[in-house]
Amino acid sequence: MMKKLLVVALALFVAAPMALADNGCTGGATAQAIIVGSSAQFNAGAYAVRKIITDAGGTFNLFSVKGKDNAGTGAANIVDHRIAGDPADSATLWVAWDGGSPCKFWAYYSTDSTVGVKDFYAYGKSGTKNVAFAYGSLSGLEDGVSTETWCTGTASCSQNKVFGISDTNLWKSGHDDLPTSILAALNSHPDGTSVPPQCASGVYCYFSAGATDIRPEDALYATTRALSNYDSKSLKGMGYNSAQCGGDGLATSLVGCPIYSAMGTGAKFYVSKFKLTGADPIALGIVPQSVTLSIGASPLVVFVNNQDAAGFGKKSGGNYVFKNINKEVLSEVFQGNLTRTDDLLTTGATAGARSGKPIQVILREPLSGTYNAFEFTAVRTLGGSGRTIAAFKTGVAGNVQSNAWSGQEIGINPAGDGSTFFNYCTSGSCTHGDASACPSASGSFPTGAKQCVDPVWLSNPADSGALRIRAIGTGEEVPAVVNQISGQSTHMSAAPNGIGYSFWSFGNMKPAVSFDSANNVVGYLGHYLTVDGVDPLFDRPDDGTNDQGAYNMPVCLAAPCSQVIPFTHVNDGTYPLWSVLRLVTFKNVPAAVSTFVNTQISQSNTDQLDEYQPLLDASGNLQLFVFRSHFKNTNNPNNGHSTCTSFSPPTPSTCLADAGGDAGGSVFTVQADIDFFLNTGLQLVGVSQ
Repeated sequence: MMKKLLVVALALFVAAPMALADNGCTGGATAQAIIVGSSAQFNAGAYAVRKIITDAGGTFNLFSVKGKDNAGTGAANIVDHRIAGDPADSATLWVAWDGGSPCKFWAYYSTDSTVGVKDFYAYGKSGTKNVAFAYGSLSGLEDGVSTETWCTGTASCSQNKVFGISDTNLWKSGHDDLPTSILAALNSHPDGTSVPPQCASGVYCYFSAGATDIRPEDALYATTRALSNYDSKSLKGMGYNSAQCGGDGLATSLVGCPIYSAMGTGAKFYVSKFKLTGADPIALGIVPQSVTLSIGASPLVVFVNNQDAAGFGKKSGGNYVFKNINKEVLSEVFQGNLTRTDDLLTTGATAGARSGKPIQVILREPLSGTYNAFEFTAVRTLGGSGRTIAAFKTGVAGNVQSNAWSGQEIGINPAGDGSTFFNYCTSGSCTHGDASACPSASGSFPTGAKQCVDPVWLSNPADSGALRIRAIGTGEEVPAVVNQISGQSTHMSAAPNGIGYSFWSFGNMKPAVSFDSANNVVGYLGHYLTVDGVDPLFDRPDDGTNDQGAYNMPVCLAAPCSQVIPFTHVNDGTYPLWSVLRLVTFKNVPAAVSTFVNTQISQSNTDQLDEYQPLLDASGNLQLFVFRSHFKNTNNPNNGHSTCTSFSPPTPSTCLADAGGDAGGSVFTVQADIDFFLNTGLQLVGVSQ
């Protein structure tokens, strides 16, 4: 399916240049595509839309925002109307428009993968019509009409959230507000009277697509796992269904506890059930038929804080001492069992004593595609079989026979257990809530007085400086690892020897680099590690192709980028931590979504913006010849190769149309899958890493 779309969609619309640009969109605004989900495509998507607009002769305008306005209203939230009280997840938003009359506009709400997939599929009823029940909610002040100072501390309210592209608003230059007509369109949601322009025919949608780092089947599994009773033995359930912390208390839960950040930002995500087909489990609307488009493969980068010159920042002869982490050590670090920096080293040991500095592990939220890709390729794997783990905290039984029965949430029961506490209680008999020690409000950090499980702030009882701390979203994870969240370094969530992970992108990793006011690189706040000696980005860290030097984060401040990322060991399948980026959209793919996807791929193939390794080249030919074995979650697995008669267009529509989960699937070559099918009539499915 994806391959056919590429060839069709590359014929982008072309319009004559407009003599009089209406950058304020006073002639109205028409949505082209509204996307929700993973941060991994947030930057590349904005670059793609800029190209779409300029190639069509339009004038590119960009607005981006995160946080709250001066009145305390969320600048960009996503409401889940299926649930009583309309709980809202916060997002980072960009909006781009062309200055036409009416304006054409595109929007991208960055949350996380599973939240984005859930929001795409969340449908309820308006009379007899099935309509989207998840939709955006922006501050009504963002058009600047009511007040020219709706944002804090500056006359210009732009926040420049897209790396390399400044918010460029030719409507109100110097005060980059959102045109009123676009603001009104984004604050509208379907009621079943007319199909919104960004939707497929007959679908009363709000979101055109959900961006995800994992397949939607894996996103549904992650949600089901989060909403199941906490299982301290095998972590098949994470306990976010508990009534004590805000869930519905059901064994088969529909609505769960919110997952809070421990970084003093007030960020949180709600856990709620969804379905990929049939009737929505909460609001009972029939969800639209969908297709999943594969875009490209992205490595998960493991990185550490450079702050402590005696810890992860230690150097010898000008070179980093901490350069690699073996995969089983990586798993144990993120389970909380290995707690010292020197546990990574193969150059020596200290008999009878700890060595190195305590590690601060920065965890993502369990709904994140980044979290789940990392969980099943680095932590919860079939490696490390047949051993007894050490309990992370008192009271956790630890006879786990395999890493496949453990994970990042070991010892993290969000309902508390008498020795651990959470932010609030909804049950009258609840005794495990402590909002003072475990706060969730903006500006408040865990105090360290108690062990907190929501938000997560856990110290190791045997090594008190070793912590596990929760960050929400890539936008918190990366700066949290390098101690750059506002207020973090002076509170108990400080991470002088932080370790974390993120999908690669220039924008995602920018907080790990220090710049001066002229955007010159002046230092490195963190550096990445190889895993089992394999580099995620280059052939070798020291092969001279990284302009910033070995193990430092590559930098590109604007496309086209001079820094090329070859993704050598994603392409050859030897780097163990990676996943395919995808977009889930309607079965009848809207033209604007197809164009959005293929413009991303086209730009990445020209080395203008190496955010990921594209699945296809610019002509539609397959160029990634490794894949992860698929397996059954909710539907039968399909690796997508058995019906292919060619990997160059034209091909059957079923070629490369995969199905099932693949998070943590073993890596095979495409040719191996073809030969196995020819030999056995079966695909290489159900094989775990």
